[in-house]
Amino acid sequence: MRRYLLNVSYIGTLFRGLQRQVGVAEAEGRANDFLTVQGQIEFGLKRLHPVNDPCVVLSSRTDAGVHALHNTMHVDLQREGEMPYEPSYISARLNQHFMKNEIPIRVLSTYLVPDDFHCRHKAISRTYLYRLVVIKDNTTMITQHLPLQEFDRSIYISSSEFNFEKLKEATRLFVGHHDFRSFMHKASKAPDLITRKVMEKCEVLETRPFWSESYAWPYCVSANRENYKAYEITLKGSGFLHKQVRRTVASLIAVAKGIVTPKDIKFMLEIPSHHSWNSKIKTVPAQGLYLCEVAYSKDDRDTTTERDLERFFKSYGRMRDVLIKNGYGFVEFDDYRDADDAVYELNGKKLLGERVTVERARGTPRGRDQWSMRSDHRSHERYGPPARTNYRVIIENLSSRVSWQDLKDYMRQAGEVTYADAHKEHRNQGVVEFASYSDMKNAIEKLDDTDLNGRKIKVVQDKRSRKHSSSSRSKSGSRSRSRSRSPVNGHGSKSRSRSASRGNSRSDSREKSVERSDSQSPRNEKRSPSREKSRSRSRSVSKSKSRSRSAD
Repeated sequence: MRRYLLNVSYIGTLFRGLQRQVGVAEAEGRANDFLTVQGQIEFGLKRLHPVNDPCVVLSSRTDAGVHALHNTMHVDLQREGEMPYEPSYISARLNQHFMKNEIPIRVLSTYLVPDDFHCRHKAISRTYLYRLVVIKDNTTMITQHLPLQEFDRSIYISSSEFNFEKLKEATRLFVGHHDFRSFMHKASKAPDLITRKVMEKCEVLETRPFWSESYAWPYCVSANRENYKAYEITLKGSGFLHKQVRRTVASLIAVAKGIVTPKDIKFMLEIPSHHSWNSKIKTVPAQGLYLCEVAYSKDDRDTTTERDLERFFKSYGRMRDVLIKNGYGFVEFDDYRDADDAVYELNGKKLLGERVTVERARGTPRGRDQWSMRSDHRSHERYGPPARTNYRVIIENLSSRVSWQDLKDYMRQAGEVTYADAHKEHRNQGVVEFASYSDMKNAIEKLDDTDLNGRKIKVVQDKRSRKHSSSSRSKSGSRSRSRSRSPVNGHGSKSRSRSASRGNSRSDSREKSVERSDSQSPRNEKRSPSREKSRSRSRSVSKSKSRSRSAD
């Protein structure tokens, strides 16, 4: 059984609150509660068909009508078999259920968390936002024409005496460490209830309304648009008591309207008691309140185990060791080529819901696998995709059950495979590239007309590879032999010499550069006899060598 953290968003207008309210037991578990957010999420989780009965634990409870842009909860789920649920799969299935049934809930993300993780106890801060629209004109005609976009998303205050500056000054009174018992809905009977909280932020900003001024406003209202002001009050703290946010906002509005003074706010903070609450202040309704964020430390959320790493890499080859240390995971393969494949395929992919970086470990020891001691002089510290070559073969009559990894493992019998693909360009056809020409020829000779997963495969050299390999071999052979066979002494050696004397004049160096370019250019008609002999000799040698190789 694994524990998952869900980040959810919802519109609370249609719900009776976040927490489920049905406690009647059924034969197969608890009764469904479709009128709460928790009940709807638990019902959606049952559609995943887990072994256990899903029971969601909430981090921050919200009352009926309160919205959430980002709330969190955790749940334990056990899937049949060894493999746990993929976090992205949980989010997708839940959102599919909510959209199909027109339920205003969305799962923003899902994470695997440690088994001892608790979404409420591990939260380090919570942020709330309250929206209000102030109407300075007290006429009822204007309030009746408020746009539908703000309905149940804000509260409307009709007051010509609203003082924004007084409200802004009053927000400073709440910042800091205070006992907010006076701002609770009622005194709790719990003896261990902690009422002293830290308010990290309490601020108010003027903002734009939700509605569009071009289309949502009638003419009679748009003519008096200056009478409408929208504000957002933001509160951030380590935790909040029941209805503390709504009572705090109500106190600020009362100060702005002149109902109470800042001294009354100080009195409620300095003498914390439910008897200190000023009865002139009316608690604001729920529809303007939003839970914006529940924050956690990243260290508390880390839950990747060595078993998770082993599942993540197991399809790429045999592993010697898997280790997690200081926030990094280390996987050692038997074959360094499997490590190259894993880097190429898995870098940037998601592991347990989070994107990871997969790369070669720096400073790999030379003890166990000894790949750093190989004699092929290839760099094993490269990153990104493996090098593509022109030693390419086409695999025909390939079974549809053969993957690119299966094909690559099978073709490694002939030599080092740098690239493999299956069924990409054509069905039942694969492409394999080798590190050298000899490996490619070996694959054609040994693996052609052999059985792979119940089919006789055909291994043929790609036409493009054939042309390129023949031309590259002839060019490389002629160049290397012309240089190695050039005479050490004589006139021709001066034109090829790289260690010319530094005392030569610029004119001499220019003449030598011209002679060098003339001797190498096939279009020049004037050549020195010595250079002509050297050139013809190198050509004859390269031709004879290339013929003898082709004859073999």
